[in-house]
Amino acid sequence: MASQIPISPLPPKSEVEVSVKIHTPLNVSALVARQKANAQITLHCGQSFSLDEPELQVGERVAWRLRVWVTHPSRGRVACIGEFQVDAQSGEVLSSLEQFRLMKASAEGVLGALDNSP
Repeated sequence: MASQIPISPLPPKSEVEVSVKIHTPLNVSALVARQKANAQITLHCGQSFSLDEPELQVGERVAWRLRVWVTHPSRGRVACIGEFQVDAQSGEVLSSLEQFRLMKASAEGVLGALDNSP
C-alpha cells in the first residue's frame, strides 16, 4: 500500500516528518495464525515443513507473515522455500493452491538434492 502526499517544492536539505497511526482490530493472534498455517501446509504440502514465528505486517491488509522451511529428518531445517500470510482480522490463509504446489515442488527438489549428495 502506497500513499502520496502532495508537497510544494521544498528547499534543499529540508526535513520532513511523517507519522502514521493505524487502528484496527486484531482478531487472530500469532498463535492462531501459526495453527492455521500449519494445518494448510500439512494439508497441501505434507509433513516435512516448519514455520518461522509469525510477523505482523501492515499493508493493504493487516496480516501475519510466515516463512516456510523444508526440513530433513537428519539435518533439520535446510531451506526457506516460501512464505504466506494469514489475515489478522478474518483468519483467512492468503495463499493459492498454486503457491502451495510450488512450495511442495521446491521442497521435493531440495530434499532430492540432499538425498543424492554424499
